[in-house]
Amino acid sequence: MFRPRSMGARIAAVALAAGFAIGGCSSTIKYTYDPVASFSGAKTYQWAPASSSSAKDALLEDNVRFSADRALEAKGWKKSEQPELVFAMSYDYEIATTDRYLVQQLTLRAARRDSGEPVWRGTAQGSIDTSASSGDLKSAVNGILSSFPPR
Repeated sequence: MFRPRSMGARIAAVALAAGFAIGGCSSTIKYTYDPVASFSGAKTYQWAPASSSSAKDALLEDNVRFSADRALEAKGWKKSEQPELVFAMSYDYEIATTDRYLVQQLTLRAARRDSGEPVWRGTAQGSIDTSASSGDLKSAVNGILSSFPPR
C-alpha cells in the first residue's frame, strides 16, 4: 500500500483521489469574448434554437438549458421576450454504448439580440457523459458559464 511520507504528499494524494472520485467529466473549458463589449447593463436573455453537426437531441438540449438557466439566474440574469442577449448552443456527440451518450464538445454563445453580433463564447471539450446520474453535463455547463459575464 502507498503511504506518503510528508504532510504535503498526503494532501496531494487526498486531492488526487478526490479528483478521481468527483470528476467523471474530463473536459477542458475555454472561453473568449469581445473585449469592448459591455455586460454591465445587460441582465436579460433568451435561447435561440440549438445546432448540432449530427442529429438533434431534444433531451440533451433541454438539460443544457435547464442547467444554464439555473447558473444564469444565480448570476442575476432573467429570461425575457425582449432580451439584451441571445444564447445559442451547439454540440457534437457520439453514442458510446447503447445506453451511454457522450458529448465531445458543447459550446454556448451569447450575441446581441438587436445586431446578432457575438459577444461571448464558452466551450467544454472532452468526454462529457450526458446521463443525469453522472452530473457531467451539469458540471460542463456550470464550468462554461463560470466565465460569464467576463470581468
